[in-house]
Amino acid sequence: MAAVLLLIALGACSTITESSKVTVPYQDRIDRQSSDNFDVSMVALSRADGLEEFGVDMTRWGVQAVWLEITNKTDRLYVLFPAGMDPDYFAPNEVANMIDGRLNRNHQFGAKAMLRELPAGTTRSGFVYVNRDSGAKFLNVDLVTEGHAESFSVLQRVPGLRIDFEQVEAGPRFTDIYAPDERRLVDDATELRDILEALPCCALGGDRETPGDPLNFVVISDDKRMAKTLILAGWHVTETATASTGLATAWSSLFGMRYPYSPVSPLYLFDRQQDAAFQKSRGTVNVRNHLRLWKSPYRFEGTPVWIGQISRDIGVRLSSRTFVTHKIDPDIDEARFSLLQDLIYARALAGLGWVDGVGAATPEAPRRNYTHDKYYTDGQRAVFVLSDETVEFEEIDFLYDVMRAPLQR
Repeated sequence: MAAVLLLIALGACSTITESSKVTVPYQDRIDRQSSDNFDVSMVALSRADGLEEFGVDMTRWGVQAVWLEITNKTDRLYVLFPAGMDPDYFAPNEVANMIDGRLNRNHQFGAKAMLRELPAGTTRSGFVYVNRDSGAKFLNVDLVTEGHAESFSVLQRVPGLRIDFEQVEAGPRFTDIYAPDERRLVDDATELRDILEALPCCALGGDRETPGDPLNFVVISDDKRMAKTLILAGWHVTETATASTGLATAWSSLFGMRYPYSPVSPLYLFDRQQDAAFQKSRGTVNVRNHLRLWKSPYRFEGTPVWIGQISRDIGVRLSSRTFVTHKIDPDIDEARFSLLQDLIYARALAGLGWVDGVGAATPEAPRRNYTHDKYYTDGQRAVFVLSDETVEFEEIDFLYDVMRAPLQR
C-alpha cells in the first residue's frame, strides 16, 4: 500500500553470503504473500526474539530487526528499498558500531543482513534493521526495477506488550460484543447521519455518569485497516493499565523519558470503556495526542462504524477527581484536524463528512470535561471513511450530499 519513501537502498557488502532460512520460534508469526512476480515472507522480531537471534537486546539502542525472505520469480534484477519500511532504517555497520563498537567485515549484523539486490530467479533472506516498535508493527516491502515497482505490506502483532487493541486486532469482534437483535445494518447515508447525530455528546468519565470528553469523530473501517492506517501515520498502540505500566508512566512524566505506549485512562460509551486507544507522544507522556475508539452496533454498507474521541495533552496538573491528570489543549478541534491530516497523508482517506455532535462552545463560554478541563469546539463530528486502496487528496469524496461541508476556519 505504501509507496517508496526514499530512493536509498540498504548498503550491504556484495561478498556476504545469503542467510539461511529462518528456523527460530518467531517463524510461527511470519506473514507470507505472493504475486505473479514474488513470494515474500516477513516478520518483525520482538525484544525476546532479537535477544535469541543476536545474543543482545537490540531494543536498548532503539533497533528492531525485521526478517525477510524474497523469491524473485521474474527474469529481471530487482532492488529492495528498505526506506519503504522505515525511512530512518539502520545500516548493518551502524548497528554493529552502536552495539559492539566493531566494524570488522564478519560481524553478525552484516552477515545476517538482507542483501539489497535480488537477481532473477533467486531466493534471498536476511534482516533489515529499523526503529523499534512494540505491540504492533507495520511492515512494507518495496521491490523496484527499471519501469516497475511492487509493494507488499502487513500489520503484525509484536509480542511483549499487553495492548488495548488486543481484543479487536485479530479480526472483527462485532459478533462478540452485540447480540443479534442489537446489531443494525445501515445502507443509507442519510440514515447513518441521523444515527451519528443521535449519539451521546460525550464519553462518560470514570464514575460512568459525568460527561467526559466529546465524541468528535467517526471512523468507517474494518479493524485491521484502521489499525494499520494509524500505525502507518505514526500512532502507537497503548498498553493496558497495570502497576508496572503506571510506574513507567510516572517515570516518563517525572524524568522526561519517552514512553510511546503509555496507558490511556478509561472513558465509557455503550456501557464499556474504549475498545482501542492510540497515541502520538512527544519526549514524555506529559505531551501527547491520543484517541479512544468504540466499536458501535452499526455497520454502514457492511463496514464497522467506530465512534471516537480525540484530544491533545499539553501538560499535567492536579485534579480533585483523579489526583493527577493530563491537561488538554482546550481547542479540541485542533486535535481532530491533526488526525484528519494524518489520514490524508497516509493516503487512506476515501471519504470525509461532518455531522452534528456535542454542539458549539466558544473560548469565552467553554465547556468542561470529567476532570474539569475547559474546552471549546465547533461541536461537529468528523466522519472518516478509510480505504485499503491508495487515495490521493484529489480523490477524496467530501460527501457533501448528506454531510455538512468542512468547517471554515
